[in-house]
Amino acid sequence: MTMRKSAARFAVVPLIGLALTGLTACEKSDKKASADASSSASAPGAGAGSSTTGSTAKPTQTGAAPGAGKTGQPGGDQLAKLLLSDSELPSGLSAGSTSTDKSPARQEKTADPNCQQLVSHNVSKAATGHAEREYQNAKSSSTLSGAAVNLDSQSHPFLMQEFQAELAALKRCQTVDVTDDGKASIYTFSDVRPDRFGPDTVAFRVQTVDSDTTLYMYVVLAVRGTVAVSMSTYTTEAAPAEPVQFAQAQIAKVEAALK
Repeated sequence: MTMRKSAARFAVVPLIGLALTGLTACEKSDKKASADASSSASAPGAGAGSSTTGSTAKPTQTGAAPGAGKTGQPGGDQLAKLLLSDSELPSGLSAGSTSTDKSPARQEKTADPNCQQLVSHNVSKAATGHAEREYQNAKSSSTLSGAAVNLDSQSHPFLMQEFQAELAALKRCQTVDVTDDGKASIYTFSDVRPDRFGPDTVAFRVQTVDSDTTLYMYVVLAVRGTVAVSMSTYTTEAAPAEPVQFAQAQIAKVEAALK
């Protein structure tokens, strides 16, 4: 399975974008593979967010966001080094393909103009550097189940502007009708938690439904200095558990690089 537009490209909903656009794209490209697999063999229940990536631990939410004073904008190769490797992952996940190529911006449209920010791709369009990696969920029987992380670099003021716009859109848009290349989908946003993983972070759930597939995602977005972090776990089976370990480890790795 390829995740070329991955999980939550800071603009897929600029931030959500990270997750949404990428996953929707992945969903489309994997439908045939999923059907073939189920006909010849068998295909996150908790998916990538099962007990292997989930946790009851409460994230720390104190202090100012690290890296806010940084001005350098890492390139794609530098960002790729900040993505979690196999040795850093929670049990059950394994690292897949990595790309530093900026994906072409998609053209999703929302029926409500006030919700367009959720599919604006502003961050991906403006990114100085980009890196993304997909992760496989070894404990799921679903073909479409796993996780993805996108890192994009731009100025801190720009990233914060997009982050705040994303938060505002999440508060006013719970159910959004989206058209992508002529195909209609419904995105439902819920369980929105600002500062869930510290200052300048937000976590939320997304369910996307089109004519033949329902996809469940748990998305985490963060701004750390000049780096935007977009990550998600996803599955077609059921809403994934909160991937606390996975999210904390990825955000911490970016923070460490900014010190």
